[in-house]
Amino acid sequence: MFTADSDEPFVLSAAAVLPEAEAVVEDAPERDRSWVVPVLAIVAALGSFAGLGWMALPAVQAGMAPVALVQLIAALCVPPLLIGLLYLLAMRTSRAEARRFGATSHTMRMEAASLDRTLSALSDKIAENREALAEQTDILIAMGNRAAQQIAEVAGTVAHQSTALDGSSRTLTLAAGEAERRIAVVLASLPKAHEEMRGLSERVDAAGLLASERAAALDTQLSALSERGREAEQIAGGAAERLAAHIARMEATSETASVRLEAVTGQMSVEVDGMLDRAAVAVDEARKSIAAQGEAILAMLSANQAALDRASKDTTEALAERMA
Repeated sequence: MFTADSDEPFVLSAAAVLPEAEAVVEDAPERDRSWVVPVLAIVAALGSFAGLGWMALPAVQAGMAPVALVQLIAALCVPPLLIGLLYLLAMRTSRAEARRFGATSHTMRMEAASLDRTLSALSDKIAENREALAEQTDILIAMGNRAAQQIAEVAGTVAHQSTALDGSSRTLTLAAGEAERRIAVVLASLPKAHEEMRGLSERVDAAGLLASERAAALDTQLSALSERGREAEQIAGGAAERLAAHIARMEATSETASVRLEAVTGQMSVEVDGMLDRAAVAVDEARKSIAAQGEAILAMLSANQAALDRASKDTTEALAERMA
């Protein structure tokens, strides 16, 4: 049997199995001699057939008219009919009827006793099944109460979770509305940010163009400085050539012109030194001018970079404020 606290599934008791009927001790019936009369009747019928057939055999072999043949067949059927009637009359005697009635009543008594035993076993089994059914009914009631309690707990949990879900849904709705509002603000701010970025791009392009122009001017000045250096080199080379020519002419002259040659050489040396000094001064001035222009370009690029960084930072902060 199962108890109310058992977690295992219960199974209703199996169908009642009736006990086997006890062996009934029957009285040994008397020796049955009722077969003798039927056997004698059958033997007599066969004997009548054989006797009549033996007597009618010569006539059948000689040939018979149809009417005579029908009469022969009717004559052959009469003895078995008479034997059957006599057998029935012999079997319907009072003694035979009493014997059959006794056998029938004995069989009915045996069946009644067997039926009483079966009904008693059925009553006992029904009582046992009623007790088992009562126990299993109690188990079912306990399980139903426990299931009802669990369903009530589940219903409470579902109600609590539904309340939490409603709160979460409201929070999600508010968050979605706020996000939609911020997205609308961002979308409204995008054209202005685009214009600001376009202006910033134009300013950067202008700064780059100005830097390119300054670089081109610096390149031009460097080219001019290179031309001046080449001119100074050419002047120095011409002076050296003239000096070499003068030295050659002085060597060709006599020693009497040595004083004049020394004077001319000193004058030429002074002129060459002066020209070299002027070329060095010009080169230094060009270098200073180039350095000043390079510093100015670097300062301008730094200022443009700072302005670009500042504009980018301002734009980013403005976009962040609008998105917030």
